[in-house]
Amino acid sequence: MMPAEGVDILLVMMPPWGIINPPLGPAYLATNLAKAGFNAEILDVNITLYQSVTGADRELWQISEDNQWRNPERVADFADRWESAINAVIEKLATSSAPIIGLSVIDPNEIITARLVKALKIRCPERTIIGGGPACQAHGQRAFLQELSDQSFDYFIIGEGEKALVRFLQAFKQSEIISQDVQVVKGDDDQDIARKMVPLDMTEIAYPTFTEFDMSHYGGESFALLWSRGCIGRCLYCKERSTWGHYRVRPVESIIEELTFLKNNYHVSNFVVYDSAVNGNGAHLAQVCKEIIAKGLKITWSAEAIALPSMSPELLQLMKKAGCHTLVYGIESGSDSVLKAMGKLSSAKTAGEAIKNTSQAGIRVAINILVGFPGEREEEFAQTLAFLKTHAPSIDRLDSVSTLQVVTDTPLWQRIEQFGVVLPEKEPHDRWYTEDKSNTWDIRQQRLQKVLSVVSEYGIEIGRTFLDDRSSIQTDTGSLSIKSALRRADRFLRSWAGKVGNKT
Repeated sequence: MMPAEGVDILLVMMPPWGIINPPLGPAYLATNLAKAGFNAEILDVNITLYQSVTGADRELWQISEDNQWRNPERVADFADRWESAINAVIEKLATSSAPIIGLSVIDPNEIITARLVKALKIRCPERTIIGGGPACQAHGQRAFLQELSDQSFDYFIIGEGEKALVRFLQAFKQSEIISQDVQVVKGDDDQDIARKMVPLDMTEIAYPTFTEFDMSHYGGESFALLWSRGCIGRCLYCKERSTWGHYRVRPVESIIEELTFLKNNYHVSNFVVYDSAVNGNGAHLAQVCKEIIAKGLKITWSAEAIALPSMSPELLQLMKKAGCHTLVYGIESGSDSVLKAMGKLSSAKTAGEAIKNTSQAGIRVAINILVGFPGEREEEFAQTLAFLKTHAPSIDRLDSVSTLQVVTDTPLWQRIEQFGVVLPEKEPHDRWYTEDKSNTWDIRQQRLQKVLSVVSEYGIEIGRTFLDDRSSIQTDTGSLSIKSALRRADRFLRSWAGKVGNKT
C-alpha cells in the first residue's frame, strides 16, 4: 500500500519472499512503530513484482530457485526483462511523502535490493535510506551491500529492529546524532567493531496487526506467527543465535490474544509458527496448547521443532488436541558422530523416537536432511540412508534436503581450519572441499541424489531440493530431471501452503 501524508517511514520488502502471506519482519516493525506514535507504511515489492511478471519468471518465487536471486547476472537479466515494473516501483518510492525508506534485507534478496537502492538514490539523493534484517548483521555483509549499491545506504540497523527503529526515528525527528546508538551503523563510517546486542524483552514487543497490507493480494488462508525468538541449539552451520541472541518466549497470554485477534479480524484458522524451535521451552509450549484448548479457538497450525527427549507422547497428544497437524524436525543426519560434530542436541536414537511419537500422535512428520558436513564419510552417510529406511513408515515428507553451505560468520565459518575446509575463490560457500578431498561438491551432490532416491523408493513426499541445475535425480523409475523434480516439489508445496501457509 502507498503511504499517506504524514508518513514517517516507508518499509520495503524486495523479492524473493512467499506469496501466501505478508512478510512478517516489516509487519512487526510497522505495528511497533505505531505503538510508539510513528506512522509507518509498507510497500511489499515482492508481491507487486510477482503479480507483474508472467511466464517462466514466476518460477523464481519457488523456494528451490533462491540461488537465482544470488546470481548478479541473472538478477540483471530479470531487471532488464521487467524494467517497466521495477521503474514503476522506483517512481512510487521516489514520490512518496516518507522522508525515510527502510529495506528489509535477507538472504537471498541482497542483490536486487542493492540495485533498487542505487537507482533510488540517483532518483532522490535527499532521501534517507536505511537497511536492516539478517543480511545486515555482519560488517562483511554491509560492505557487500554498499559495494553493490554504490554506497547508497545511509544507515544500517543491526540486531532486532522493533526498538532500534523507534529510537532512530526519534533521533531523526529531533536532528540528533543517530549513529551514537549501538544498533545503528552509519553507511559511510562502518567500522568492523564488536557490538554487544541485548536481545529484546518479548513482553515489550507488540504482535503485528497487518493493517498496513491489502490482504486481497495474498493467496493464502493462513498467517505466520512467532511464539519465540532465538534457538536453544548451537548448530555450527547456523546463524540463528548470532542473529537473534539467546532463546526467549513470548508471554502465553500475548500468543492467545494474537490468535484470537487474527481469527476474529481476518477469519482465518490456519497458522504457521515460524520459530526455529517451537519446543525450545517444553513447559511454555504445553501451556500455550492448554490455553488454545481452554479458549476453544479451533485452529490448526504447523511448526519446526528439535527432536528432543521432551517430545513425549503426552506432550505431542496435547499439541495435536490444540491443532498441531505438522512438525518439521531438523534431523540432518543419521550418524551420531556427525550430529555431535554439528553441535546438534539430539542423537539418532532420540530423533527416531521423536519421529515415531509424533506420527503415533497423529501429527504429520516432515524432516530436513543436510548432506556433507565435514567428517561425514561414506560410513556416516550410509547411516543416514539407514535412518531414512528404518523410520520411513513414520516420515510423511522430506521437507528439505540440501548440501552443506559454509555460511559467513557461522561458528563453522570461524573454525574452517579446524575442520580442514578449503574455500575456493569461486562460489566458496557451495564449492568448498576438505583438504584430503574426501568431501567435495561433486561428492555432496551424489549423496544428495542418493537421499532422494531412497526417499522416492519409500514413497516419502519430496519438498525442497537443492540439486545443481546440471544434476539429476536417479530413482528406480529412471532419471528425473532437476526441473521436473522442482516442479513436482513446488506443486506439493503450493498445495500444502494453501492449508498451512508459506514459510519462504
